[in-house]
Amino acid sequence: MDNSSAKMVHKGDILYALYGATSGEVSRARLDGAINQAILALLPNKDINADFLVEWFRKEKSNIIATFLQGGQGNLSAQIIKELVVAIPSSHEQKKIGDYFSILDNLITLQLRK
Repeated sequence: MDNSSAKMVHKGDILYALYGATSGEVSRARLDGAINQAILALLPNKDINADFLVEWFRKEKSNIIATFLQGGQGNLSAQIIKELVVAIPSSHEQKKIGDYFSILDNLITLQLRK
């Protein structure tokens, strides 16, 4: 990997896949490390709950793909993602939504391991 294109991310950062078959996939970084240009690191401001934002991206994945990737495996860009309009509920509601889906994701993961 060319070190000049690698970017450092930290545990908890939001990672968004921009290219190829995984375009639109989103998750939180599980450890500190490096990413390349195929992954966009998102750092929400203090008014946006990161877990809520991850769930919003998951919910909107098919709309984003349908709108911005025309046929085949296209590429998203950081500019496209940064210009998306996200309806942000109150901080309290964001936390409740984010927590709910984090718990649900953990339960699904535990079920799949059985």
